[in-house]
Amino acid sequence: MKRIYCWFALATIVTLSVTAAPVSSEDAKKPQEDTKASQTENDDEADLAWPELQVCERYLGAWKLVEHHYNTEGKVVATVEGAEEVTWIVGKRAIQRRYVSGTRKALFRAVGTLTWNNVEGKYHGVWFDSASDGGPATVKGDWNEESQTLTFIMEIKGKDGSSTTHKIVEKFVNEQRRITTTFRVDGDKTVKLLEIDADRISHCPSGIKMFFGG
Repeated sequence: MKRIYCWFALATIVTLSVTAAPVSSEDAKKPQEDTKASQTENDDEADLAWPELQVCERYLGAWKLVEHHYNTEGKVVATVEGAEEVTWIVGKRAIQRRYVSGTRKALFRAVGTLTWNNVEGKYHGVWFDSASDGGPATVKGDWNEESQTLTFIMEIKGKDGSSTTHKIVEKFVNEQRRITTTFRVDGDKTVKLLEIDADRISHCPSGIKMFFGG
């Protein structure tokens, strides 16, 4: 099982020197103004850092999922239901995807982040889940406006140092539905492994939300 590590930002402690000089009314307002600005940068009212993040905005909200798992012959061998909840994080610079599927006895959990890399001109993501044993998976993707698809290449590192490549195609059928298809890449061949039908819902079902900690 893969362990999920939490990363914590280091807080910088600033020591202020207080003098006996009187504090003006303008100076007294500054801490409140700075606090308000900081809050604005981190809530849903913040402006998008880059216009390309409008693609990430399509994911926002709660989704009901149906997973279809395939064997190498292209036949469905399992169907599993689940849910996903997507929210903005770090002042609308990235989205967080919380994902759960299966049953309480065999629950699959995952947390992912997705953002726009303005230097490389690609979408970048990181995916942590409760099943992989080789560490987090990283993805890089491109948006196709004509087909309304976001296509990722995902690299998964194994314990032995080997790397497995997957191609993930997320098709936005409309504002309420998207289909995600995962292929294993083997040289110039691709093998379909998974297809996920996602339908937007108004909120996460209570039975699923408890797994999110909500």
